[in-house]
Amino acid sequence: NELHLVATYTGANAGFELIHGLLDRVMTCAQIPPSLAYAGDSLTKDDTAYVVRKFDNLEYGIEPADIPTFFPGRAAHVVLYDTADPQAPKKTIIGKLGVVHPEVLGNFDIDFPTSLLELEVDAIRQP
Repeated sequence: NELHLVATYTGANAGFELIHGLLDRVMTCAQIPPSLAYAGDSLTKDDTAYVVRKFDNLEYGIEPADIPTFFPGRAAHVVLYDTADPQAPKKTIIGKLGVVHPEVLGNFDIDFPTSLLELEVDAIRQP
């Protein structure tokens, strides 16, 4: 069995920024920092010295993905990077997030835009 965290936001707009913010909060609580590539301008190299890390070599980010459940161009995989070897970091997909496709919403009689996050919880609980 696998333990998954699933969260959705449904409202007048898709609320992708809320689901994205939830991902960042969950990973902060798991003490896994964002990669510098993912954090962009919001996290400098000097800032990373102050990030609390549970696992020395783990970082996370998101990478654009083509996932049929989501609206084209509005989906991403949540990726865990093991940077023990900086020259060849190991990449593991641990979840997905995006804006749910209107056809999928229609299949469930949902009339409003919806964003979704799904994470494999075991991947962030264990080194």
